[in-house]
Amino acid sequence: MTVPNQRNRARFTPHGAITALKISSSLALMVTLAACGGGGGGNDPKPETPTPGEPPVSSAGTAFQVSGQIIAGDDRSGAAGATGAIASQATMGARNLRAAPIEDATIRVWLYNGSTRDPANRLNDEPVTGTTDENGRFTLIVPEAFGNADRILAEVVREGYIQTSRIFRDLQPGTQVTLDLALAAEQVAVQAVDNVVFNASGQAVLQFGVVRRGDGSRAVVAGGALAAASDDDVEVQLEIPAARVGEGTSAVTAAMAYFDPSVAADAEAFPGDFVGTGNFGAELDGVTLDPDAIGSGSASGAQEVPEEYRLISTAFTQLRLSDQDGNNLAVDFGNNDPAIASEGNPSVLLRVPPGTYNTITQDHDEDMAGIQVPIYLYTGGSWKYAGPATLETDRDGTLYDGGVDPVAFDGTLYARLEINDGNSWVSWLNIDWPIVVGDVTDYCAAADIRFGQGDATTPFSGTVNISLPDGGRQWTHVSNGQLRFTTLAADNLSLDGWEFTLWNPRALRTETLAITPIQGTDCAASTITLENPYTCRLEGQVLRGDTPVANRSVTAQGGRFWQSTRSGQDGGFDFDVPCGVDMNVRTGNVQADFNVNGTLTNPELTDDGITVEVALEVPNQAPTLSMSAPATGIVGQSLGLQVTAWDADGDTITLTCVSNNCGDFTSQTAEGGYLSRTIRFAPDAAGGLDVVLEATDSQGASSGELSRTIQIDPVGNRTPRITRVSRTVDGQTADLRCSGTSFNLSCVDNGVREGRDVTYTAYAHDPDGDTLSFDWTQGEQPMAVSVQSDAFTIIDAASGRITVTANDGQATATANINLTVVENQPPEILSASVTPNTVPATETAPERNAQAIHLRARAIDDFTPDDALDYFWDVMLDDVVAWQGEGAETTIPTGELAPGRYTVRLTAVDGDEAETTRDLSLRVTADRADVEVIIQ
Repeated sequence: MTVPNQRNRARFTPHGAITALKISSSLALMVTLAACGGGGGGNDPKPETPTPGEPPVSSAGTAFQVSGQIIAGDDRSGAAGATGAIASQATMGARNLRAAPIEDATIRVWLYNGSTRDPANRLNDEPVTGTTDENGRFTLIVPEAFGNADRILAEVVREGYIQTSRIFRDLQPGTQVTLDLALAAEQVAVQAVDNVVFNASGQAVLQFGVVRRGDGSRAVVAGGALAAASDDDVEVQLEIPAARVGEGTSAVTAAMAYFDPSVAADAEAFPGDFVGTGNFGAELDGVTLDPDAIGSGSASGAQEVPEEYRLISTAFTQLRLSDQDGNNLAVDFGNNDPAIASEGNPSVLLRVPPGTYNTITQDHDEDMAGIQVPIYLYTGGSWKYAGPATLETDRDGTLYDGGVDPVAFDGTLYARLEINDGNSWVSWLNIDWPIVVGDVTDYCAAADIRFGQGDATTPFSGTVNISLPDGGRQWTHVSNGQLRFTTLAADNLSLDGWEFTLWNPRALRTETLAITPIQGTDCAASTITLENPYTCRLEGQVLRGDTPVANRSVTAQGGRFWQSTRSGQDGGFDFDVPCGVDMNVRTGNVQADFNVNGTLTNPELTDDGITVEVALEVPNQAPTLSMSAPATGIVGQSLGLQVTAWDADGDTITLTCVSNNCGDFTSQTAEGGYLSRTIRFAPDAAGGLDVVLEATDSQGASSGELSRTIQIDPVGNRTPRITRVSRTVDGQTADLRCSGTSFNLSCVDNGVREGRDVTYTAYAHDPDGDTLSFDWTQGEQPMAVSVQSDAFTIIDAASGRITVTANDGQATATANINLTVVENQPPEILSASVTPNTVPATETAPERNAQAIHLRARAIDDFTPDDALDYFWDVMLDDVVAWQGEGAETTIPTGELAPGRYTVRLTAVDGDEAETTRDLSLRVTADRADVEVIIQ
């Protein structure tokens, strides 16, 4: 395919010599094409050799394990009182511990050997699929058949939230991949195709936008509401000429969100990773929705464009558009009728955040009027160059005529792009800039990152987030504690100003790593020790009789603790765990309870107060089964169920449609313990469709029946959707934990204090663009609220059920809120540490601690803000207080404590004087041979 309007002239002339043009900064319009494209710190499996005697039981081989937690991001509205991860997050990867877990999110994993841009590199025809549980957690096993994959694309989908993904690169077989994400909420507006507005040029258009309201909150609006907004309030403006909308489309749904990559929490929403592909040297008059058609080439007539290169994002947005039937919006560029051509092309106006002005360092195409910036679209699992956009200073089209290198401007900037080619809408758009000022060179950083605990340190596995002085961001996955990072940047980039951070899942806080990169590709690895409050150990073995069972997924959990690993060739596994906490460890459907507290209880084999040993006796394991199904369908139109079945023993699996309503599909058998497929069929009747599947293995073990209900709509009217529900108390807004589907949502609220007022908001829309009315009930009594209100306030809240129904006049969607009001609870201590917990005494009298001792704690409370909690430390020797301190972090100076074994008592106190204590140990010793630095 040839891209229309492609011009054969030089793209741009670099401002300096380019050694390797592999850096790109961009404004990204996050638009995803129809193609689906394709507990941190857990221990990686150990390469044990089998113990002599019985060989290990044969298990289904695994190439990778992908696990993690998906939670709701903080309220990004910006309204006063908004709280949560997004609003307060200072660094990428930080987590709001009050955020609601996202239940029933679909996780899809695609395996690649090489670039995700090339579909030929994808190894699995069907994704490995799973769903999150009530805690937002999931674990997916990738079969050994995909062991030659070197990268993973993991997609996360849940109605009401942005549809995002992560790419993990340079993976080795056996890697445990950790995927922890806070999903930003999306808002939705619907416009009927026959309800057009006329823009400033007099063209009949569908108009959507993201605007800031007077109170600072964000909203997605359509039609006249966008036209009435001021320039300062508009962050995204999308116009689609009605003549360009595909035939048969009666309404368009726009699910939108705007992101500023200079804000850490916004940057975390970036799909894939900060890597671009495509020939940004191609000369285009506009943006194409089919960036694969641009082809390869050279950036300046002499410099070859690399297959992949770094991106620096200037702004990005999700613009997910669908028709009334939920299909990706079709855009018609094939009609050459002059009357249609005169209506123009779709256009997007994207606000440039002032915090990223410095990333615009040159004019992308000096032969075009105004300053041009490059646009990338996210489609097929990668960011692809799609064409240019023009910088403007207002929505009327006034060109920006100031300088670049970089932009220094006090006013408002927009990037305006015109879409002039393609067939199917995409979902993510991004402004990214090729950085060509001066030469570029390699930079590298390396570290061995471990959780400290004396000689028994354990490696960190998870994501390290990197911020660069040039405004760019990167993230890299660390496996088995080994950070090995290289990137390209300008050769005059300062070595100061780089920041490496990670979320410590044990201390439940962000840690900044002491890493300074160097120019080059050969870096010596420094050793970094992370705070580790898990000073006890769980050791165990997976057995079948006396025979070890290798390669089994094993998960330990209790309280805030959750980690997953796999058994080694000797069936063995181990975890660092908190002391004195009721926990369990499980593999498949076999579970053992334990508490490392020095008291031996069944099924513990040993418990000395430091280490517990258990054995997990596993008979033949039943298959596991996951199914991802759409919430709704239409009579006579095809729908797809994505199904993955896995048998830990590697037995042959049979998948059966028990409900006998899966179209032509009845059953399928697969060898090797793994089956993944999409079941497609067209329902023939309206109403609730209950699809029931079951997986059995060759030993007769069953996964149990798994059911999903799909609302099948008649032709002509789609059921309204309620995608999420939020709660506002005392000016603080947060999403509720909800499960089910958008036509029958079930939510839980345990966060309202007795006697407080609470406001609930239902986020609803109708795919046909029909006006919705809302009915609220509390208990069995209808409430007197406006029929147009999607929000409802309860004065002096009491426990009970609240129900909201959204009605389009023909069909309804319902959300039930199960509210339990609670009394004030004492704080929950998340982590506490004494570092070091064994120190030497001075050699001269009077003997006292010869080094400082650092005390750190973190607690969370149901109603008291984190920064209002009080922390008190009492250091006691034989119940006599020897030292006292205050604060979440404090230090015992040298010379304070005589030799002895001390109890360090932490007391956390909330605003109502409720308190929680935890005791830690500290030893000051005059025997130098006894000194062992242990980080708690």
